[in-house]
Amino acid sequence: VLTSATFTFSANERHATFECRLEGQNWSSCTSPQTYTGLGIGAQRFYVQATGLEDNTDPTPAIYEWAVTPPPVVATVFCGQVLTRSTIVLNDLQNCGWDGLVVGADNITIDLGGNHIDGTGLGGGVRNDGFDNVTIRNGTLKEFDYGVMLNQGTERNIVENLVLETNQEAAVGLGNPYPPPFGISP
Repeated sequence: VLTSATFTFSANERHATFECRLEGQNWSSCTSPQTYTGLGIGAQRFYVQATGLEDNTDPTPAIYEWAVTPPPVVATVFCGQVLTRSTIVLNDLQNCGWDGLVVGADNITIDLGGNHIDGTGLGGGVRNDGFDNVTIRNGTLKEFDYGVMLNQGTERNIVENLVLETNQEAAVGLGNPYPPPFGISP
């Protein structure tokens, strides 16, 4: 769990000064890079504004939003399980009949803990049907249609340190590979 954040910023004017703040706090002078530590769990928002030599302060400060998530749970998982919080996987999965694991919440990390998730040629090793800011890492996903399936509506996902092998369609799929049946629309 990252409870610190560092921000770098600049202005078009050479001698501009800056003020920074986190949501709910007062503006204070700052320089780039600006680091905050000891951040609490939950949504966070950082603001920075520049003031030029003629005391003209930018009326629209730059804003960056993110979330500090709770520490991951360490868990034994099963094929098709929907994960709704950050998880470190303790076990391999063999011959999953459809999906290996399914993302069930925004702002979570699925750390496979170096384990293997193996399918039967269908579904996704890890499937995300619309959740944002999800990290999937540290393991092997093999013998699915897609090693990782990031369906429509997902944003800012990270896929890192994975071995993706013998997946039939793609290692990482983007979009919806399973359209509704003919004549039916969402």
